[in-house]
Amino acid sequence: MTVTSKTNLIQNEDRQDSHRTRTVRSQLTILFMLIRHALPLAALALGMWSLTTAHESAIGQYGLIQALPPLYFISLAMLSGSFIMAWRSSQPRLADFFLSLIALVVLLQGAPGVIESEPRFPVAWLHAGFTNYVAQTGNVLPSVDARFSWPSFFTGMAMVDRAGGLPSAILLIRWWPVVINILYLPPLYLLSGLLLHDTKKAMLAVWLFPFANWVGQDYYSPQSAAYLLYLVLLCVVLGPYGSNRRATIFRHARASLRRLEETVDRDWRPQALGHALTLFFVMLMLCGAIDTGHQLTPIFAIATVAFLVFFGRTRLLAWPGVMLLLAVGWICYAAVAFWSGHLSVIFGGLGSVGGNYSGDLRLHGNVSHSQVDDIRLLIFAGIWALALIGFFLSRKAGVNRIAAGVIMLTPLLTAAGQSYGGEAGLRAFLFSLPGALCLVAATLTSSGLRLGIILAGALTTALVPGFLIARWGNELSEMVVPGEIAGMNALYRIAPPGSEIVSITPQVTWEYKDIGQYQYDNSLTEFAFGSTSSITAQMTNPRGDYVIITASQLEYAQEAYGLPPSWGTGVERSLNASPTFRLLYSNSTAQVYEYTGHK
Repeated sequence: MTVTSKTNLIQNEDRQDSHRTRTVRSQLTILFMLIRHALPLAALALGMWSLTTAHESAIGQYGLIQALPPLYFISLAMLSGSFIMAWRSSQPRLADFFLSLIALVVLLQGAPGVIESEPRFPVAWLHAGFTNYVAQTGNVLPSVDARFSWPSFFTGMAMVDRAGGLPSAILLIRWWPVVINILYLPPLYLLSGLLLHDTKKAMLAVWLFPFANWVGQDYYSPQSAAYLLYLVLLCVVLGPYGSNRRATIFRHARASLRRLEETVDRDWRPQALGHALTLFFVMLMLCGAIDTGHQLTPIFAIATVAFLVFFGRTRLLAWPGVMLLLAVGWICYAAVAFWSGHLSVIFGGLGSVGGNYSGDLRLHGNVSHSQVDDIRLLIFAGIWALALIGFFLSRKAGVNRIAAGVIMLTPLLTAAGQSYGGEAGLRAFLFSLPGALCLVAATLTSSGLRLGIILAGALTTALVPGFLIARWGNELSEMVVPGEIAGMNALYRIAPPGSEIVSITPQVTWEYKDIGQYQYDNSLTEFAFGSTSSITAQMTNPRGDYVIITASQLEYAQEAYGLPPSWGTGVERSLNASPTFRLLYSNSTAQVYEYTGHK
Protein backbone atom coordinates (compact mmCIF):
# COMPACT_ATOMS: atom_id res chain seq x y z
CA MET A 1 0.00 0.00 0.00
CA THR A 2 1.37 3.36 -0.99
CA VAL A 3 1.89 6.21 1.44
CA THR A 4 -0.90 8.16 -0.22
CA SER A 5 -3.33 5.29 0.21
CA LYS A 6 -2.41 4.95 3.88
CA THR A 7 -2.90 8.68 4.38
CA ASN A 8 -6.32 8.59 2.73
CA LEU A 9 -7.31 5.59 4.84
CA ILE A 10 -6.30 7.38 8.03
CA GLN A 11 -8.19 10.51 6.98
CA ASN A 12 -11.30 8.45 6.22
CA GLU A 13 -11.08 6.80 9.62
CA ASP A 14 -10.64 10.19 11.27
CA ARG A 15 -13.67 11.51 9.43
CA GLN A 16 -15.69 8.47 10.49
CA ASP A 17 -14.59 8.87 14.11
CA SER A 18 -15.44 12.56 13.98
CA HIS A 19 -18.83 11.76 12.48
CA ARG A 20 -19.50 9.14 15.16
CA THR A 21 -18.43 11.62 17.84
CA ARG A 22 -20.77 14.28 16.47
CA THR A 23 -23.56 11.72 16.26
CA VAL A 24 -23.02 10.63 19.86
CA ARG A 25 -22.89 14.25 21.02
CA SER A 26 -26.06 15.02 19.08
CA GLN A 27 -27.81 12.03 20.61
CA LEU A 28 -26.63 12.99 24.09
CA THR A 29 -27.83 16.54 23.51
CA ILE A 30 -31.24 15.30 22.44
CA LEU A 31 -31.37 12.91 25.41
CA PHE A 32 -30.34 15.68 27.80
CA MET A 33 -32.99 17.97 26.32
CA LEU A 34 -35.66 15.30 26.72
CA ILE A 35 -34.60 14.70 30.30
CA ARG A 36 -34.60 18.43 30.96
CA HIS A 37 -38.15 18.76 29.64
CA ALA A 38 -39.41 15.53 31.19
CA LEU A 39 -37.92 16.05 34.67
CA PRO A 40 -40.40 18.68 35.93
CA LEU A 41 -43.31 16.75 34.44
CA ALA A 42 -42.10 13.54 36.05
CA ALA A 43 -41.62 15.34 39.37
CA LEU A 44 -45.14 16.77 39.16
CA ALA A 45 -46.64 13.37 38.36
CA LEU A 46 -44.70 11.69 41.17
CA GLY A 47 -45.62 14.40 43.66
CA MET A 48 -49.31 14.37 42.82
CA TRP A 49 -49.42 10.58 42.99
CA SER A 50 -47.70 10.63 46.38
CA LEU A 51 -50.30 13.09 47.67
CA THR A 52 -53.09 10.67 46.75
CA THR A 53 -51.52 8.13 49.13
CA ALA A 54 -51.50 10.57 52.07
CA HIS A 55 -54.16 10.34 54.77
CA GLU A 56 -56.07 13.31 56.14
CA SER A 57 -56.12 11.70 59.58
CA ALA A 58 -52.29 11.94 59.73
CA ILE A 59 -52.41 15.76 59.92
CA GLY A 60 -51.14 16.60 63.39
CA GLN A 61 -50.08 19.40 65.69
CA TYR A 62 -47.47 20.56 63.19
CA GLY A 63 -49.93 20.51 60.33
CA LEU A 64 -49.81 19.04 56.89
CA ILE A 65 -46.12 18.09 56.93
CA GLN A 66 -46.91 15.11 59.17
CA ALA A 67 -49.16 13.63 56.47
CA LEU A 68 -46.80 14.07 53.52
CA PRO A 69 -45.12 10.89 52.21
CA PRO A 70 -41.36 10.65 51.43
CA LEU A 71 -41.99 10.56 47.67
CA TYR A 72 -43.45 14.07 47.92
CA PHE A 73 -40.10 15.42 49.13
CA ILE A 74 -38.29 13.48 46.41
CA SER A 75 -40.48 15.19 43.81
CA LEU A 76 -39.56 18.61 45.25
CA ALA A 77 -35.88 17.64 45.06
CA MET A 78 -36.36 16.69 41.41
CA LEU A 79 -37.93 20.09 40.71
CA SER A 80 -35.03 21.82 42.42
CA GLY A 81 -32.63 19.90 40.20
CA SER A 82 -34.67 20.87 37.16
CA PHE A 83 -34.49 24.53 38.17
CA ILE A 84 -30.71 24.39 38.63
CA MET A 85 -30.31 22.77 35.20
CA ALA A 86 -32.31 25.58 33.60
CA TRP A 87 -30.66 28.30 35.68
CA ARG A 88 -26.98 27.33 35.32
CA SER A 89 -27.09 27.25 31.53
CA SER A 90 -25.21 29.97 29.70
CA GLN A 91 -28.45 30.69 27.85
CA PRO A 92 -31.24 30.63 30.48
CA ARG A 93 -34.08 28.39 29.37
CA LEU A 94 -37.22 30.26 30.42
CA ALA A 95 -39.58 27.54 29.15
CA ASP A 96 -37.91 24.91 31.36
CA PHE A 97 -37.75 27.38 34.23
CA PHE A 98 -41.45 28.25 34.17
CA LEU A 99 -42.39 24.59 33.73
CA SER A 100 -40.47 23.73 36.90
CA LEU A 101 -41.89 26.78 38.67
CA ILE A 102 -45.50 25.95 37.80
CA ALA A 103 -44.99 22.35 38.92
CA LEU A 104 -43.52 23.67 42.19
CA VAL A 105 -46.53 25.91 42.82
CA VAL A 106 -48.94 23.06 42.11
CA LEU A 107 -47.19 20.75 44.59
CA LEU A 108 -46.74 23.36 47.34
CA GLN A 109 -50.14 25.04 47.15
CA GLY A 110 -52.17 22.08 45.90
CA ALA A 111 -51.25 19.58 48.61
CA PRO A 112 -54.30 20.31 50.83
CA GLY A 113 -56.58 20.17 47.80
CA VAL A 114 -55.53 16.58 47.16
CA ILE A 115 -55.31 15.33 50.74
CA GLU A 116 -58.27 17.01 52.44
CA SER A 117 -61.89 16.02 51.89
CA GLU A 118 -63.29 19.55 51.75
CA PRO A 119 -61.78 22.79 50.43
CA ARG A 120 -59.80 24.41 53.21
CA PHE A 121 -60.14 27.57 55.28
CA PRO A 122 -63.45 28.80 56.73
CA VAL A 123 -63.10 32.39 55.46
CA ALA A 124 -62.81 31.10 51.88
CA TRP A 125 -66.24 29.48 52.32
CA LEU A 126 -67.63 32.78 53.56
CA HIS A 127 -66.26 34.59 50.49
CA ALA A 128 -67.78 31.91 48.28
CA GLY A 129 -71.11 32.62 49.98
CA PHE A 130 -70.75 36.33 49.24
CA THR A 131 -70.01 35.53 45.60
CA ASN A 132 -73.02 33.23 45.37
CA TYR A 133 -75.27 35.93 46.83
CA VAL A 134 -74.11 38.51 44.27
CA ALA A 135 -74.45 35.98 41.44
CA GLN A 136 -77.98 35.06 42.49
CA THR A 137 -79.37 38.49 43.38
CA GLY A 138 -77.15 41.03 41.61
CA ASN A 139 -76.94 43.00 44.87
CA VAL A 140 -74.52 43.52 47.74
CA LEU A 141 -75.21 43.86 51.47
CA PRO A 142 -72.83 46.48 52.92
CA SER A 143 -74.87 46.60 56.12
CA VAL A 144 -74.28 42.88 56.71
CA ASP A 145 -70.50 42.76 56.25
CA ALA A 146 -67.84 45.45 55.72
CA ARG A 147 -66.33 43.47 52.85
CA PHE A 148 -69.41 44.26 50.77
CA SER A 149 -68.27 47.91 50.82
CA TRP A 150 -65.35 46.79 48.62
CA PRO A 151 -67.30 44.49 46.30
CA SER A 152 -65.36 44.38 43.03
CA PHE A 153 -63.85 40.95 43.76
CA PHE A 154 -67.23 39.43 44.59
CA THR A 155 -68.98 41.04 41.64
CA GLY A 156 -66.20 40.05 39.26
CA MET A 157 -66.16 36.47 40.46
CA ALA A 158 -69.97 36.38 40.33
CA MET A 159 -69.73 37.21 36.63
CA VAL A 160 -67.21 34.39 36.17
CA ASP A 161 -69.48 32.11 38.18
CA ARG A 162 -72.50 32.87 36.02
CA ALA A 163 -70.54 32.78 32.75
CA GLY A 164 -69.07 29.40 33.65
CA GLY A 165 -72.40 27.99 34.75
CA LEU A 166 -71.03 26.96 38.16
CA PRO A 167 -73.66 25.86 40.69
CA SER A 168 -71.63 27.43 43.52
CA ALA A 169 -68.43 29.42 43.98
CA ILE A 170 -67.41 26.81 46.56
CA LEU A 171 -66.11 24.80 43.61
CA LEU A 172 -63.43 27.49 43.12
CA ILE A 173 -62.01 27.32 46.63
CA ARG A 174 -59.99 24.11 46.44
CA TRP A 175 -57.65 25.15 43.61
CA TRP A 176 -57.77 28.93 43.93
CA PRO A 177 -54.38 29.16 45.74
CA VAL A 178 -52.74 27.21 42.92
CA VAL A 179 -54.26 29.35 40.18
CA ILE A 180 -53.61 32.70 41.83
CA ASN A 181 -49.99 31.82 42.68
CA ILE A 182 -49.36 30.81 39.07
CA LEU A 183 -50.81 34.15 37.98
CA TYR A 184 -48.35 35.90 40.32
CA LEU A 185 -45.37 34.46 38.44
CA PRO A 186 -45.35 36.58 35.20
CA PRO A 187 -45.55 40.00 36.92
CA LEU A 188 -43.07 38.84 39.56
CA TYR A 189 -40.60 37.84 36.86
CA LEU A 190 -41.10 41.11 34.98
CA LEU A 191 -40.74 43.14 38.18
CA SER A 192 -37.62 41.20 39.20
CA GLY A 193 -36.09 41.87 35.79
CA LEU A 194 -36.80 45.60 36.17
CA LEU A 195 -35.11 45.64 39.58
CA LEU A 196 -32.17 43.31 38.93
CA HIS A 197 -31.44 43.94 35.23
CA ASP A 198 -30.29 40.32 34.97
CA THR A 199 -32.27 37.32 33.74
CA LYS A 200 -30.62 34.75 35.99
CA LYS A 201 -31.00 36.85 39.12
CA ALA A 202 -34.64 37.45 38.24
CA MET A 203 -35.18 33.70 37.78
CA LEU A 204 -33.72 33.01 41.21
CA ALA A 205 -35.85 35.67 42.90
CA VAL A 206 -39.04 34.27 41.37
CA TRP A 207 -38.02 30.68 42.21
CA LEU A 208 -37.73 31.61 45.90
CA PHE A 209 -41.13 33.29 46.04
CA PRO A 210 -43.32 30.13 46.38
CA PHE A 211 -41.16 28.99 49.32
CA ALA A 212 -41.17 32.38 51.03
CA ASN A 213 -44.90 32.99 50.59
CA TRP A 214 -46.08 31.21 53.74
CA VAL A 215 -48.38 34.07 54.77
CA GLY A 216 -51.58 32.34 53.60
CA GLN A 217 -53.33 35.35 52.04
CA ASP A 218 -53.75 33.54 48.72
CA TYR A 219 -56.95 31.70 49.56
CA TYR A 220 -60.19 32.61 47.74
CA SER A 221 -60.31 36.23 48.86
CA PRO A 222 -60.25 39.86 47.68
CA GLN A 223 -56.71 40.35 49.00
CA SER A 224 -55.32 37.55 46.85
CA ALA A 225 -56.62 39.22 43.68
CA ALA A 226 -55.61 42.68 44.92
CA TYR A 227 -52.04 41.46 45.43
CA LEU A 228 -51.90 40.36 41.80
CA LEU A 229 -53.06 43.82 40.73
CA TYR A 230 -50.46 45.38 43.03
CA LEU A 231 -47.68 43.43 41.30
CA VAL A 232 -48.93 44.51 37.88
CA LEU A 233 -49.14 48.12 39.10
CA LEU A 234 -45.49 48.04 40.18
CA CYS A 235 -44.51 46.65 36.78
CA VAL A 236 -46.16 49.65 35.09
CA VAL A 237 -44.73 52.17 37.57
CA LEU A 238 -41.17 50.86 37.21
CA GLY A 239 -41.43 49.74 33.58
CA PRO A 240 -42.84 52.28 31.09
CA TYR A 241 -42.69 55.00 33.73
CA GLY A 242 -39.49 53.91 35.47
CA SER A 243 -36.57 56.20 36.18
CA ASN A 244 -33.11 55.79 37.69
CA ARG A 245 -32.49 59.42 38.53
CA ARG A 246 -30.64 60.12 41.75
CA ALA A 247 -31.91 63.66 42.05
CA THR A 248 -34.40 64.70 44.70
CA ILE A 249 -38.06 64.76 43.84
CA PHE A 250 -38.03 68.55 43.46
CA ARG A 251 -35.11 68.64 41.02
CA HIS A 252 -36.63 65.67 39.23
CA ALA A 253 -39.92 67.56 38.88
CA ARG A 254 -38.23 70.63 37.42
CA ALA A 255 -36.24 68.50 34.97
CA SER A 256 -39.39 66.68 33.91
CA LEU A 257 -41.25 69.92 33.25
CA ARG A 258 -38.34 71.34 31.28
CA ARG A 259 -38.08 68.15 29.19
CA LEU A 260 -41.83 68.25 28.56
CA GLU A 261 -41.62 71.83 27.30
CA GLU A 262 -38.73 70.99 24.97
CA THR A 263 -40.34 67.94 23.40
CA VAL A 264 -44.06 68.66 23.48
CA ASP A 265 -44.33 69.10 19.73
CA ARG A 266 -42.44 65.91 18.96
CA ASP A 267 -43.94 63.64 21.64
CA TRP A 268 -47.61 64.48 21.26
CA ARG A 269 -48.01 62.87 17.88
CA PRO A 270 -51.03 60.56 17.50
CA GLN A 271 -48.99 57.41 18.11
CA ALA A 272 -47.31 58.75 21.25
CA LEU A 273 -50.59 60.19 22.48
CA GLY A 274 -52.32 56.86 22.01
CA HIS A 275 -49.56 55.07 23.90
CA ALA A 276 -49.73 57.56 26.76
CA LEU A 277 -53.52 57.36 26.99
CA THR A 278 -53.40 53.56 26.97
CA LEU A 279 -50.99 53.49 29.89
CA PHE A 280 -53.06 56.13 31.68
CA PHE A 281 -56.24 54.09 31.43
CA VAL A 282 -54.37 50.92 32.44
CA MET A 283 -53.22 52.70 35.60
CA LEU A 284 -56.72 53.98 36.27
CA MET A 285 -58.23 50.51 35.90
CA LEU A 286 -55.59 48.95 38.13
CA CYS A 287 -56.04 51.53 40.86
CA GLY A 288 -59.81 51.43 40.55
CA ALA A 289 -59.89 47.65 40.86
CA ILE A 290 -57.59 47.76 43.89
CA ASP A 291 -59.51 50.58 45.60
CA THR A 292 -62.88 48.87 45.14
CA GLY A 293 -61.69 45.36 45.98
CA HIS A 294 -59.78 45.50 49.24
CA GLN A 295 -59.31 47.81 52.20
CA LEU A 296 -55.60 47.47 52.93
CA THR A 297 -53.94 47.01 49.53
CA PRO A 298 -54.51 50.64 48.40
CA ILE A 299 -52.62 51.87 51.46
CA PHE A 300 -49.58 49.76 50.58
CA ALA A 301 -49.82 50.75 46.91
CA ILE A 302 -50.07 54.49 47.57
CA ALA A 303 -47.22 54.50 50.07
CA THR A 304 -44.93 52.42 47.85
CA VAL A 305 -45.52 54.54 44.74
CA ALA A 306 -45.08 57.72 46.80
CA PHE A 307 -41.67 56.58 48.05
CA LEU A 308 -40.66 55.46 44.56
CA VAL A 309 -41.49 58.96 43.36
CA PHE A 310 -39.59 60.54 46.25
CA PHE A 311 -36.43 58.57 45.46
CA GLY A 312 -36.68 59.26 41.75
CA ARG A 313 -37.47 55.70 40.66
CA THR A 314 -40.54 56.60 38.58
CA ARG A 315 -41.71 59.51 36.45
CA LEU A 316 -45.30 59.36 37.76
CA LEU A 317 -44.79 62.39 40.01
CA ALA A 318 -48.45 63.20 40.52
CA TRP A 319 -49.77 59.65 40.62
CA PRO A 320 -49.59 59.08 44.41
CA GLY A 321 -51.97 62.02 44.78
CA VAL A 322 -54.29 60.59 42.14
CA MET A 323 -54.25 57.20 43.86
CA LEU A 324 -54.99 58.82 47.20
CA LEU A 325 -57.93 60.76 45.78
CA LEU A 326 -59.35 57.60 44.20
CA ALA A 327 -59.03 55.61 47.42
CA VAL A 328 -60.42 58.34 49.68
CA GLY A 329 -63.22 59.05 47.21
CA TRP A 330 -64.33 55.43 47.26
CA ILE A 331 -64.25 55.27 51.06
CA CYS A 332 -66.13 58.56 51.48
CA TYR A 333 -68.91 57.87 49.00
CA ALA A 334 -69.18 54.11 48.51
CA ALA A 335 -68.08 52.70 51.87
CA VAL A 336 -70.25 54.83 54.13
CA ALA A 337 -71.78 51.71 55.67
CA PHE A 338 -68.30 50.71 56.84
CA TRP A 339 -67.02 53.89 58.47
CA SER A 340 -70.27 55.53 59.60
CA GLY A 341 -70.42 55.14 63.36
CA HIS A 342 -67.14 53.18 63.51
CA LEU A 343 -64.52 55.93 63.41
CA SER A 344 -63.10 54.92 66.79
CA VAL A 345 -62.53 51.40 65.48
CA ILE A 346 -60.85 52.69 62.31
CA PHE A 347 -58.53 55.23 63.90
CA GLY A 348 -58.24 53.85 67.43
CA GLY A 349 -55.22 51.69 66.61
CA LEU A 350 -53.18 54.20 64.64
CA GLY A 351 -49.54 53.90 65.62
CA SER A 352 -50.14 50.70 67.58
CA VAL A 353 -47.11 48.81 66.29
CA GLY A 354 -47.45 46.03 68.83
CA GLY A 355 -51.14 45.53 68.11
CA ASN A 356 -50.58 45.41 64.38
CA TYR A 357 -47.87 42.75 64.59
CA SER A 358 -48.35 40.73 67.77
CA GLY A 359 -51.80 39.51 66.76
CA ASP A 360 -50.31 37.62 63.82
CA LEU A 361 -48.34 35.19 65.92
CA ARG A 362 -50.43 34.56 69.05
CA LEU A 363 -47.38 33.45 70.98
CA HIS A 364 -49.55 32.69 74.00
CA GLY A 365 -50.96 29.56 72.30
CA ASN A 366 -49.88 25.96 72.82
CA VAL A 367 -46.33 24.69 72.40
CA SER A 368 -46.66 23.36 68.85
CA HIS A 369 -48.31 26.56 67.65
CA SER A 370 -45.55 28.63 69.23
CA GLN A 371 -42.99 26.49 67.42
CA VAL A 372 -44.81 27.06 64.14
CA ASP A 373 -44.62 30.78 64.85
CA ASP A 374 -40.91 30.45 65.55
CA ILE A 375 -40.44 28.91 62.09
CA ARG A 376 -42.34 31.84 60.57
CA LEU A 377 -40.18 34.34 62.41
CA LEU A 378 -37.05 32.45 61.35
CA ILE A 379 -38.05 32.60 57.67
CA PHE A 380 -38.88 36.29 58.03
CA ALA A 381 -35.56 37.06 59.74
CA GLY A 382 -33.54 34.94 57.31
CA ILE A 383 -35.00 36.56 54.21
CA TRP A 384 -34.61 40.04 55.62
CA ALA A 385 -31.03 39.39 56.73
CA LEU A 386 -30.06 38.15 53.26
CA ALA A 387 -31.93 41.06 51.67
CA LEU A 388 -30.09 43.64 53.78
CA ILE A 389 -26.77 42.02 52.88
CA GLY A 390 -27.81 42.14 49.22
CA PHE A 391 -28.67 45.82 49.51
CA PHE A 392 -25.07 46.65 50.40
CA LEU A 393 -23.41 44.08 48.12
CA SER A 394 -25.38 45.20 45.06
CA ARG A 395 -24.21 48.80 45.18
CA LYS A 396 -22.07 48.37 42.04
CA ALA A 397 -23.86 45.37 40.54
CA GLY A 398 -26.34 47.27 38.37
CA VAL A 399 -29.25 46.44 40.68
CA ASN A 400 -31.98 49.01 41.24
CA ARG A 401 -31.48 48.54 44.96
CA ILE A 402 -33.23 51.76 45.94
CA ALA A 403 -36.50 50.63 44.32
CA ALA A 404 -36.07 47.13 45.76
CA GLY A 405 -35.46 48.61 49.20
CA VAL A 406 -38.52 50.84 48.91
CA ILE A 407 -40.73 47.89 47.93
CA MET A 408 -39.32 45.89 50.84
CA LEU A 409 -39.45 48.51 53.60
CA THR A 410 -42.54 50.57 52.82
CA PRO A 411 -45.19 47.90 53.59
CA LEU A 412 -43.79 47.27 57.08
CA LEU A 413 -43.62 50.97 57.86
CA THR A 414 -47.15 51.43 56.53
CA ALA A 415 -48.57 48.55 58.56
CA ALA A 416 -46.93 49.85 61.73
CA GLY A 417 -48.78 53.16 61.43
CA GLN A 418 -52.32 52.03 60.67
CA SER A 419 -55.09 50.29 62.58
CA TYR A 420 -55.96 47.30 60.46
CA GLY A 421 -55.19 44.86 63.26
CA GLY A 422 -53.10 41.73 63.64
CA GLU A 423 -53.17 40.57 60.03
CA ALA A 424 -51.46 43.77 58.90
CA GLY A 425 -48.05 42.40 59.84
CA LEU A 426 -48.59 39.23 57.82
CA ARG A 427 -49.68 41.17 54.77
CA ALA A 428 -46.84 43.66 55.15
CA PHE A 429 -44.35 40.80 54.96
CA LEU A 430 -46.11 39.47 51.85
CA PHE A 431 -45.98 42.89 50.16
CA SER A 432 -42.31 43.24 51.04
CA LEU A 433 -41.34 39.96 49.35
CA PRO A 434 -40.87 41.18 45.74
CA GLY A 435 -38.24 43.69 46.78
CA ALA A 436 -36.70 41.50 49.48
CA LEU A 437 -36.30 38.44 47.26
CA CYS A 438 -34.62 40.48 44.54
CA LEU A 439 -32.04 41.59 47.09
CA VAL A 440 -31.72 38.00 48.33
CA ALA A 441 -30.98 36.90 44.75
CA ALA A 442 -28.34 39.62 44.55
CA THR A 443 -26.75 38.24 47.73
CA LEU A 444 -26.68 34.64 46.53
CA THR A 445 -25.15 35.53 43.17
CA SER A 446 -22.63 38.09 44.41
CA SER A 447 -19.78 35.53 44.52
CA GLY A 448 -20.30 33.96 41.10
CA LEU A 449 -22.57 31.39 39.51
CA ARG A 450 -20.94 28.26 40.96
CA LEU A 451 -21.15 29.41 44.57
CA GLY A 452 -24.57 30.90 43.79
CA ILE A 453 -25.86 27.46 42.77
CA ILE A 454 -24.62 25.98 46.06
CA LEU A 455 -26.17 28.79 48.13
CA ALA A 456 -29.46 28.69 46.21
CA GLY A 457 -29.63 24.91 46.69
CA ALA A 458 -28.93 25.24 50.41
CA LEU A 459 -31.56 27.95 50.85
CA THR A 460 -34.13 25.95 48.89
CA THR A 461 -33.40 22.87 51.02
CA ALA A 462 -33.97 24.90 54.19
CA LEU A 463 -37.12 26.58 52.90
CA VAL A 464 -38.91 23.36 51.88
CA PRO A 465 -39.70 22.14 55.43
CA GLY A 466 -39.85 25.75 56.62
CA PHE A 467 -42.62 26.58 54.15
CA LEU A 468 -44.59 23.39 54.85
CA ILE A 469 -44.61 24.06 58.59
CA ALA A 470 -45.10 27.83 58.40
CA ARG A 471 -47.81 27.67 55.74
CA TRP A 472 -49.74 24.56 56.79
CA GLY A 473 -48.80 24.35 60.49
CA ASN A 474 -52.26 25.36 61.74
CA GLU A 475 -54.12 22.92 59.52
CA LEU A 476 -55.97 21.20 62.38
CA SER A 477 -57.95 24.41 62.93
CA GLU A 478 -57.87 25.80 59.38
CA MET A 479 -58.97 22.67 57.50
CA VAL A 480 -62.67 22.06 56.88
CA VAL A 481 -63.97 18.56 57.54
CA PRO A 482 -67.22 17.09 56.15
CA GLY A 483 -68.77 16.68 59.60
CA GLU A 484 -68.57 20.42 60.27
CA ILE A 485 -70.30 21.22 56.98
CA ALA A 486 -72.95 18.61 57.76
CA GLY A 487 -73.51 20.22 61.17
CA MET A 488 -73.79 23.70 59.70
CA ASN A 489 -76.19 22.52 56.99
CA ALA A 490 -78.32 20.91 59.69
CA LEU A 491 -78.35 24.21 61.59
CA TYR A 492 -79.48 26.07 58.48
CA ARG A 493 -82.36 23.62 58.11
CA ILE A 494 -83.36 24.00 61.77
CA ALA A 495 -82.87 27.71 62.53
CA PRO A 496 -85.63 30.08 61.35
CA PRO A 497 -84.60 33.16 59.34
CA GLY A 498 -83.66 36.10 61.54
CA SER A 499 -82.31 33.97 64.38
CA GLU A 500 -78.79 34.31 65.77
CA ILE A 501 -75.99 31.76 65.43
CA VAL A 502 -73.17 31.90 67.95
CA SER A 503 -69.68 30.40 67.69
CA ILE A 504 -67.47 30.04 70.75
CA THR A 505 -64.27 30.91 68.82
CA PRO A 506 -63.73 32.82 65.55
CA GLN A 507 -62.60 29.77 63.55
CA VAL A 508 -65.89 28.50 62.14
CA THR A 509 -67.15 27.66 58.64
CA TRP A 510 -70.44 29.47 58.06
CA GLU A 511 -72.21 32.13 55.93
CA TYR A 512 -71.54 30.16 52.76
CA LYS A 513 -75.28 30.19 52.03
CA ASP A 514 -78.41 32.21 52.85
CA ILE A 515 -76.46 35.46 53.25
CA GLY A 516 -78.37 38.11 55.18
CA GLN A 517 -80.96 35.71 56.64
CA TYR A 518 -79.18 35.10 59.95
CA GLN A 519 -77.25 37.04 62.55
CA TYR A 520 -73.77 35.74 63.30
CA ASP A 521 -71.70 36.24 66.44
CA ASN A 522 -68.18 34.88 66.84
CA SER A 523 -67.04 37.47 69.38
CA LEU A 524 -67.22 35.13 72.38
CA THR A 525 -63.48 34.63 72.62
CA GLU A 526 -63.68 35.46 76.32
CA PHE A 527 -66.05 32.51 76.77
CA ALA A 528 -63.01 30.29 76.49
CA PHE A 529 -62.12 31.43 80.01
CA GLY A 530 -65.66 31.69 81.40
CA SER A 531 -68.73 29.56 81.97
CA THR A 532 -72.09 28.82 80.38
CA SER A 533 -73.45 32.07 81.81
CA SER A 534 -71.23 34.10 79.48
CA ILE A 535 -72.96 32.47 76.50
CA THR A 536 -76.39 32.87 78.05
CA ALA A 537 -75.77 36.63 78.30
CA GLN A 538 -75.52 36.72 74.49
CA MET A 539 -78.83 34.94 73.93
CA THR A 540 -81.05 37.99 73.29
CA ASN A 541 -82.71 37.26 69.94
CA PRO A 542 -86.43 36.50 70.35
CA ARG A 543 -86.45 34.70 66.98
CA GLY A 544 -84.07 32.11 68.33
CA ASP A 545 -80.48 31.62 69.45
CA TYR A 546 -78.26 28.71 68.49
CA VAL A 547 -74.73 27.68 69.41
CA ILE A 548 -72.49 25.61 67.13
CA ILE A 549 -69.35 23.87 68.37
CA THR A 550 -66.96 22.23 65.90
CA ALA A 551 -63.64 20.42 66.11
CA SER A 552 -61.90 23.30 64.32
CA GLN A 553 -63.09 25.74 66.97
CA LEU A 554 -61.67 23.56 69.72
CA GLU A 555 -58.34 23.17 67.92
CA TYR A 556 -58.22 26.93 67.44
CA ALA A 557 -58.79 27.43 71.18
CA GLN A 558 -55.74 25.28 71.89
CA GLU A 559 -53.58 26.97 69.25
CA ALA A 560 -54.58 30.57 69.91
CA TYR A 561 -55.23 30.53 73.64
CA GLY A 562 -53.23 27.56 74.89
CA LEU A 563 -56.29 25.87 76.39
CA PRO A 564 -56.01 22.18 77.31
CA PRO A 565 -57.54 19.52 75.02
CA SER A 566 -60.13 18.74 77.69
CA TRP A 567 -61.54 22.26 77.48
CA GLY A 568 -63.89 21.42 74.61
CA THR A 569 -65.32 18.43 76.42
CA GLY A 570 -65.96 20.64 79.43
CA VAL A 571 -67.84 23.21 77.35
CA GLU A 572 -70.07 20.55 75.79
CA ARG A 573 -70.69 18.95 79.20
CA SER A 574 -71.76 22.28 80.70
CA LEU A 575 -74.16 22.97 77.82
CA ASN A 576 -75.63 19.49 78.06
CA ALA A 577 -76.19 19.97 81.78
CA SER A 578 -77.75 23.41 81.39
CA PRO A 579 -81.59 23.57 81.53
CA THR A 580 -81.60 26.42 79.01
CA PHE A 581 -79.71 24.65 76.20
CA ARG A 582 -80.92 21.69 74.19
CA LEU A 583 -78.78 19.53 71.90
CA LEU A 584 -80.42 19.48 68.46
CA TYR A 585 -77.76 17.84 66.30
CA SER A 586 -74.52 15.99 66.87
CA ASN A 587 -71.88 14.15 64.86
CA SER A 588 -68.23 13.35 65.48
CA THR A 589 -67.04 16.89 64.70
CA ALA A 590 -70.02 19.24 65.23
CA GLN A 591 -72.73 19.88 67.82
CA VAL A 592 -75.67 22.27 67.53
CA TYR A 593 -77.46 23.62 70.63
CA GLU A 594 -80.65 25.66 70.89
CA TYR A 595 -81.20 28.19 73.62
CA THR A 596 -84.60 27.53 75.17
CA GLY A 597 -84.63 30.37 77.68
CA HIS A 598 -86.95 32.48 75.50
CA LYS A 599 -89.71 29.88 75.62
